[in-house]
Amino acid sequence: MKSIVLIFILLTLSGITSVFKQKGSITGVVTDKNTNDKIPFATVETVG
Repeated sequence: MKSIVLIFILLTLSGITSVFKQKGSITGVVTDKNTNDKIPFATVETVG
């Protein structure tokens, strides 16, 4: 019984850590809505 609980805990923890390892990149251009000029050195934050 202890081995089943240990295996379950290890599998759960390995699944949780793999979620935080996801990486990627997003590219694009940030422009002013009114003038359509490019905004240099803009910082963009992703949520979710």
